[in-house]
Amino acid sequence: MEAIYGEMKSCMAENRNKLIKIINKLSIDDGKYICRVIYRDPFKDIYPFLIIVYIFILSGFLLWPYDFISKTKNDTHWIENSNGIEFLGIGQAVSNASTKELFDRLVNGKGMTLEVWLETEDLNQAGPARILTYSKNKGLCNFNLAQAFDKLIFRLRTTKTSLGGASPSLVIPDTFSSRSLKHVVITYDFSDQKVYFNGEQRAQSTVLKGDFSNWDPSYELVIGNEVTGDRPWKGKIYYVAVFDRGLTELEIHQNYISRLRMLKEGGIKPSSLSTKYPITRYIFDEGKGDVIHDSGLSLKPVNLFIPEYIKYKKESFFSYLKKSLKSMSRFSDLIINILIFIPLGILINGALRKRYGLKMKISIIALFTGTLFSLSVESLQYFSMTRNSSLIDVFTNMTGVAIGVVLYRVYNFYLNYKAEHLQILLYDRDE
Repeated sequence: MEAIYGEMKSCMAENRNKLIKIINKLSIDDGKYICRVIYRDPFKDIYPFLIIVYIFILSGFLLWPYDFISKTKNDTHWIENSNGIEFLGIGQAVSNASTKELFDRLVNGKGMTLEVWLETEDLNQAGPARILTYSKNKGLCNFNLAQAFDKLIFRLRTTKTSLGGASPSLVIPDTFSSRSLKHVVITYDFSDQKVYFNGEQRAQSTVLKGDFSNWDPSYELVIGNEVTGDRPWKGKIYYVAVFDRGLTELEIHQNYISRLRMLKEGGIKPSSLSTKYPITRYIFDEGKGDVIHDSGLSLKPVNLFIPEYIKYKKESFFSYLKKSLKSMSRFSDLIINILIFIPLGILINGALRKRYGLKMKISIIALFTGTLFSLSVESLQYFSMTRNSSLIDVFTNMTGVAIGVVLYRVYNFYLNYKAEHLQILLYDRDE
């Protein structure tokens, strides 16, 4: 090792001596020029090209999947020869009246039971895709039932969970391993959760605690999608019921047997239901039209409306959500937003420096230009179905550009320092 080090040191000394001999043959000005060329930024001439390439790549990443649609045709249909509705593509049935009575009954009840008869059409749905939700958007809900590939996911907001009910949420794997008809019942009596498939208990959890006193009565009840229209579910729904108490295992089993027979006969008849009426219930016996009637106990029924078009509801333009800062996934997004804009700050500063020199005002212009690009991208994201625009992202992008500008200036100061250090050889020669 010492022999190798000695050889490298000898080689460096030999190259240095050759450089000194060359510089000694030049004038002072020519020697200084050579020093600057030696420690010249190797990318100086191609910064404009690199900016075009990087902006193209960055824009493609930030605007993916290019779904700039403000509304789309509602792909919801009545099932022929059976009571039910089918979501073939992007569909939605949403409450068209106040849900205040539903809210009051559940908040003041003895728990909750959700009963659904359904068939999935796609075993690879993600999102999670909303089968049923009582929510404002994908991050704020009182409860929702969803599918994520083969998993059934139930989120229930309580005083002990997040505002979206996702921490913790109930996840049941291997639920959608086939497209067969399923009777799904989920109960919560403020002590534990139970899940029943086809009349038999499948799972039980005591993790969830708390009551519903932190629910929001302004939320909407939606089947087949999220309120915002960006979590579509593909499948068929034949029956939905919501109770303000936990049903017993016997009641659930009886419901499964009796309603299975009725479904095979063409649909569930209101007069044949033995279990005490749920507060909200949909049996889809209309067969046509754009209204799904609530036949539950509520004096003010929560009818569902099937709009001709789905209008995607977004967060307020450039929203600043404090709750997003508390999310670890959101925190990782903030770091990524900073990192991917660092190269942009370097490239913009490099391109401007080639034309105007290494001046502080050039760095300020580079920071302003990078921020303007971020603002433009965020503005376009507002019109995307799946993207959200946020001032948080603009600030983090601007931070990334600022870091890039600083790194570029430090790099150039380093190159200048090395060039000036080499110029000392010229001054030593004259002395």
